[in-house]
Amino acid sequence: MKKRNLYMISSFLLITIVGIVIYFLNTNHHQMIIPKKKHYILYETKNYIKQPIYTKEKNNEFTKAVSNKELIFPDKLKVLKYELTPSSKEQDYYKFNLVIYFKEQNIIELEEKLIFYYKNQTYDLGLLTINFLKEYQSFSIYSLEGIKDNKAHLKSITLNSKNNQITNIYLGSQSLVFTIHKVEENIYRYTIQIPTEDYILDEAYLTLIDSEGSTHILLQYRYFIEHELLKALKYLN
Repeated sequence: MKKRNLYMISSFLLITIVGIVIYFLNTNHHQMIIPKKKHYILYETKNYIKQPIYTKEKNNEFTKAVSNKELIFPDKLKVLKYELTPSSKEQDYYKFNLVIYFKEQNIIELEEKLIFYYKNQTYDLGLLTINFLKEYQSFSIYSLEGIKDNKAHLKSITLNSKNNQITNIYLGSQSLVFTIHKVEENIYRYTIQIPTEDYILDEAYLTLIDSEGSTHILLQYRYFIEHELLKALKYLN
């Protein structure tokens, strides 16, 4: 009798747990996925970002909200305007890019969380860094390559240059670890490590400081294109 009761209780608990899981999956079925990205832009060359958004339906409440300009961004981001690019199909979702344009600011650099508000909810898009420098030297290179990990995050950059006088390299305000070695006469290879985080990173500029304290910019570059981004995502919103 005890064994039977134990079996019935175990069965009941199993059914209850399965029911809870199914209910959770049904009620939290992802109608919209927002991959969290790290956005780095050099304002002189680019004043906008493209944030991927995935929706189950091509025309939905979110697309209507964008069309009706119902998204609210924090004032400190100084958003000029925003729009959605036409959709494409990826797996069972429609992919859009939320294109956000920014106003120029009288500061050197802006680093903020990238969020918007809609119907009393906060949507987290990731992190934003905008560099407003106007006076800098472009860093001259002969080759450039980015390597990504399996989560669509840029993990290292390799470049060749005649300049071997760089003492510090920054991604935004973050100091990066790098090595330099000579590959041939007057050509030096930099291998730059990018810390891996739970954000997508595929495009960036770098700030380089030489031994005399001069600022160089490795201009904005898209290091790779993630064709199947959904497979690389760790967090679904």
